[in-house]
Amino acid sequence: MTLDDYGHKSFVLTKQMKDEFKADMEALGLKEMTDEMIERISHTYIPEFETPNIPNTPTPKQ
Repeated sequence: MTLDDYGHKSFVLTKQMKDEFKADMEALGLKEMTDEMIERISHTYIPEFETPNIPNTPTPKQ
């Protein structure tokens, strides 16, 4: 079993689950992220937007 982290969550994978995940990644042609890619993503500007004020009141049928 593997105890690992992914984002803000922890998870446990059995060997079978991890092997299946790796096979899926290979089938999709996805590669591991390089240190440079992680660094760029970590320092990318992500805009923040205000939460819209959407009323939660019923609209009468017309």
